[in-house]
Amino acid sequence: MKKILLFFVFLFVLKCYGQNRVKDSIDEARENNKKKEAQEQNGMTTNEASVLQAFNSAAWHHHLTQFTNISLNFANNRLQYFLSHQMELAETNTSGHFNGKKSFQLKSDYIHTVGFTNVKAFTITIFADTTKTLGELKIKTMNISGQLTEVIELYIKYWPQPLSEGDFKKGEIFNYESFGDHVALKINRALRIATINITPNKMRIYDDIVH
Repeated sequence: MKKILLFFVFLFVLKCYGQNRVKDSIDEARENNKKKEAQEQNGMTTNEASVLQAFNSAAWHHHLTQFTNISLNFANNRLQYFLSHQMELAETNTSGHFNGKKSFQLKSDYIHTVGFTNVKAFTITIFADTTKTLGELKIKTMNISGQLTEVIELYIKYWPQPLSEGDFKKGEIFNYESFGDHVALKINRALRIATINITPNKMRIYDDIVH
């Protein structure tokens, strides 16, 4: 069963997201990034600029970020830019609330803006805590759950790394170690739903970077 499921996902990747599709987006992404990077670096400290450069150079689309232990606004803005420009998705039905004095939850749906317009692709739920010093919201964990094809497309395109077999005991199909994040893909074939779980890993590279 394990090998069959891995084979199924592998075939899906080859069918939907071949090299030509990714290559078509690279030139446009690089051009957009040159403009956006110059704007983002204005007013940054040397340390923050160094972190931004590391994130930008880690993926072809130049908008990769660490999520856990990073400013919610910083990480969420980078992801939203990618979803808008590379997947033609728009944020809707956003709601946020505090659970007590410290914990915060942000939930947003993402819908198609081209083709099947207004059809929901997935929902992103972010769990964050406020920092003691600056009162900044920092992400603890994050879940992305929705239609099978859209979630897998996001997983492959946003984190462009070699697929690593996940921990089947935890329900993982694949996982990545991306900066300070453990990024796991889970699939419910019966419901045709996929979920990306983002949790802290042991690397903790860019903790305490706030922008």
